[in-house]
Amino acid sequence: MASAIARKVGLGYVEQQLKGYEPEDPLYETYVDKKGKTKRRKKDLPPEKSSSSG
Repeated sequence: MASAIARKVGLGYVEQQLKGYEPEDPLYETYVDKKGKTKRRKKDLPPEKSSSSG
């Protein structure tokens, strides 16, 4: 039982560390709102990158 808890905690720690190395998502930007929480919103795409341009 203790090894399962240690494994869960260890994997959570490693996951947090690896998030710093992930590439930035090109469709979303992150920002901090007035309450101090980190949020994501869609970026405005340039006209040539739009899927509706055909």
